[in-house]
Amino acid sequence: LRNFVPANQAEKLTIIEDMAFFLTPVLTAPPAGTGPPPLAVLQEFRQSLAAMRARIQDRALRQSTQRLALALGGLRGSIDAAGLEQRLTAGLATLLADLRQLLAAQPVGLDDIPGHLRRAWIAHDGRVRVQAWPAKAIAGNDDLRRFAAAVLAAEPSAVGTPVTITQASGAVVAAFRQATATAFVLVTIVLLVLLRRLGDTALVLAPLVLAAMLTGATSVVLDLPFNFANVIVLPLLFGLGVASGVHLVMRRRRTGDAVELLRTSTPRAVLYSALTTIASFGSLALSGHRGMTSMGQLLTIAIAYSLICTLIVLPALMVWLERRKRP
Repeated sequence: LRNFVPANQAEKLTIIEDMAFFLTPVLTAPPAGTGPPPLAVLQEFRQSLAAMRARIQDRALRQSTQRLALALGGLRGSIDAAGLEQRLTAGLATLLADLRQLLAAQPVGLDDIPGHLRRAWIAHDGRVRVQAWPAKAIAGNDDLRRFAAAVLAAEPSAVGTPVTITQASGAVVAAFRQATATAFVLVTIVLLVLLRRLGDTALVLAPLVLAAMLTGATSVVLDLPFNFANVIVLPLLFGLGVASGVHLVMRRRRTGDAVELLRTSTPRAVLYSALTTIASFGSLALSGHRGMTSMGQLLTIAIAYSLICTLIVLPALMVWLERRKRP
């Protein structure tokens, strides 16, 4: 609380008194109506501006003064001149009054601190608020996390913006991991129930896992980091991309041959379905919200990778497994 009381007040008040001695006559407003008429002041300013423009060597500054002269030349009559004066000096009286008040400063002590500041720093039971600042500038998330960790190590019940940000980000990361793991486990269970074969289940999941890895790598290359808005992309990838793999695996069971599968209409249906999904979620990239934009971009990348892996990697795995089974 003592930080609100200025230090070295005697020296500072002496400086303010010297400033007040010289500035008070200037800040004292003259009686109304004693100054020259607005048109006379405007005409004198035009003449001064013309003389100054003749001596200016810089081209850009000369053009600026020319535009100002043209604007002033459009003012006709005392009404326009008075309006210009009002627009230019509308807040000057308030600023001068504030400056006069500042020049009349008096010594300040703890008893002069306003009540709302006292209540913000001293609780009803006498406890005093302690606020900590970092020893060096916080330049990124790593610095913020280190500062919050140091504060919590000294006082586990500490609160504030750095603690809130780091704790919230930790909660989001934990929720993301839980959501991804839950989606993967539930999708695996559904595939086991639907396909009734562990090998076919692995075939469907393999392109999704590869697409997730490629999405993460691309986010690093394109500088599209995961954030609070787009972190849901990977769990969505398992839910959105699993259907394509199921269609191909089920169709392969009917054809009995992976090469014959590619000659059917199923790959084209998977392609068109994935393209419509990309178009619908990709429209989020056009949003004005940065979080929604990043989510649309990453979803487009993730679903595109899922489509590529499903139509290329999955049939290749099927052919490879079939050749291994042949004598």
